[in-house]
Formats: sequence, structure tokens, C-alpha cells
Amino acid sequence: MYTSSGRAKITKFSAKDLEAVSDFDTSVCGFTRDEAVEFVTSNSTVFVAKGDGIVDGMIAGKGSRIFALYGETMEIAHALIKHYIITNNLTQVSFFTREDVWECEPLSSRRVHRRHTRAVPSSIKWSKVYALNMGFHIV
Repeated sequence: MYTSSGRAKITKFSAKDLEAVSDFDTSVCGFTRDEAVEFVTSNSTVFVAKGDGIVDGMIAGKGSRIFALYGETMEIAHALIKHYIITNNLTQVSFFTREDVWECEPLSSRRVHRRHTRAVPSSIKWSKVYALNMGFHIV
């Protein structure tokens, strides 16, 4: 598959990817969440997209439930979710997403109102967030 930065390779997360995935997560969230990243990577199935040796995206989930899908581009997000679905032999997945992020229509959807216990995190780069676990971004 190809991305805007050239050829991208999607691989299953391994311990050697932890620092690079944490760095990518920081670029998405605007702050360091090393403990949260360690928890997610050790308790779910994670795939990483790398272009030119740099992490350009990641997906984490368990079964048909996607917890996080971050990517530099929509193309990377599509490649990651397709890889996740095929690798796990799934026919459908569920996840929380922002409105108007995906071009395809969901089989079903419902509105969720996200509440923040503090100020709304302004450092998050929402353009890189394609699926999220409600509460996962809150410190």
C-alpha cells in the first residue's frame, strides 16, 4: 500500500516499537502518555504503520472493538483498519469517531456526548484521530 510519504509497511506491534509508538502518540495528543500507551499495547492487538522507518499510524483493538486509530492521513487510517479487519477475520468493527471523518456510511450509529472533567484538551490533533476510546485522551 502507498501513502503520501511513500511505501508504508504495517506490522504487528512489538516491544521494540514502544518508544516510536509513544512518540507518535505524543504527536497526536500533544502530551506524553507513556503509561497509557504501555497499557494499551500490552492489553490489546496493535498494528503499526511505518513509512520511511517512522511511525505514521497505529490501530489498537480487541476483537471487533477498535480502541484507537490514529494516522497521519486518511489513507493510512484506511490501510490500518483494513489490515486489522483482514488479519482478525472480521466482518464488521465498532468504534467511536468524530462526525464526518469517514466517507462510508456506518451500518448503525448513535450520537455520544463527550464530557471532560477538566478543560477540553486543546493540544489534540483531531485531524489524526480516526477512532478513539471514550476517555482515552483524558489525562
